[in-house]
Amino acid sequence: MATKTFNFSFLLISFVLLVITGCNNYKYTYDENKKHHGKKSFQNNYSHPEKKSFLKWQLEKFKNPVNHELKETTTEFIFPNVNSIINSNNDLICWLGHSTFLLKINNKIIITDPHLSSRASPFTFIGPKRKIPNLVSFSNLPQIDVTLISHNHYDHLDITTIKEIYKKNSKTFTLAGLGHKHILNFLSSNSLIELDWWENFAYQNLSFTFVPVQHWSSRVIVDRNKSLWGGWVIEYENKKIFFAGDLGFSKDIIDIKEKFGEFHLAFIPIGAYAPRWFMKTMHVNPFEAVKIHKIIAPKKSIAMHWGTFKLTDEPLNEPPIKLRESLLSENIPLDTFLILKPGQIIDID
Repeated sequence: MATKTFNFSFLLISFVLLVITGCNNYKYTYDENKKHHGKKSFQNNYSHPEKKSFLKWQLEKFKNPVNHELKETTTEFIFPNVNSIINSNNDLICWLGHSTFLLKINNKIIITDPHLSSRASPFTFIGPKRKIPNLVSFSNLPQIDVTLISHNHYDHLDITTIKEIYKKNSKTFTLAGLGHKHILNFLSSNSLIELDWWENFAYQNLSFTFVPVQHWSSRVIVDRNKSLWGGWVIEYENKKIFFAGDLGFSKDIIDIKEKFGEFHLAFIPIGAYAPRWFMKTMHVNPFEAVKIHKIIAPKKSIAMHWGTFKLTDEPLNEPPIKLRESLLSENIPLDTFLILKPGQIIDID
């Protein structure tokens, strides 16, 4: 009879992080006139059940291993021709996996939640490992004009990648929520732009607004919600793009729609949702992603946050299957919510 072996990796990471952050002296002054500024940390706009215990989730997985009917398969990918993006006269999108997109808009290169490292972890030897190759090497990465960071979790904010971006172009702008300065202290004061919810940064003929979504932040044991999370709205010419970052479903989506009106494009997460009792508050599932698609009502949405890192219990290839099922059940045309292959390049119509 086979015996179960327990994976203590999460305990090791927690212990090491506790040790190395014991002398953390990070401080941020919160604005008591804003409801999402608490006394000691940021908070979501709308009440929701408290996030459940990570330890409980791991112990439950050990006691009752999840058996899925769906056989897990690896994600198909394409190595993109980066020069074709740089040299194109069109506005383009290239999905590099997870929440990382290269966008060419008005001859400017924008990258979202850049992550080109092998693990979503503070360590190189432990933590969620990339399930597809890194599709663009650091040497082939184009000069980035604007980097958008949704929040500080390791699968969204990768220090190594941001350092490489900054090394290639010290005049790049890195946009993040309040409270990221201590994490990104290698960036110059001119490069790092910290914004509160609904605040805006203008760069030439582009506009970037940091918008509220329901989530949380933490990189170490003692910094929970000390930096602000959110999504981004990009405006240019007569178009608006919504990059949702990472989120649970909340009324924030309605607020964003009411403020900005018509959207041309939306990037919406569809993965890392199981088990629901643990993930529901902070990660939408494909059905909820479709709800966001219906509320934001863009001409097209693009699925993200799946197929790159194994973060939760569902099979790596399940989210796009469930997304298609959800779209069909709502009689929504499949070509309005796109499922790209990592590395695929498409025009922004």
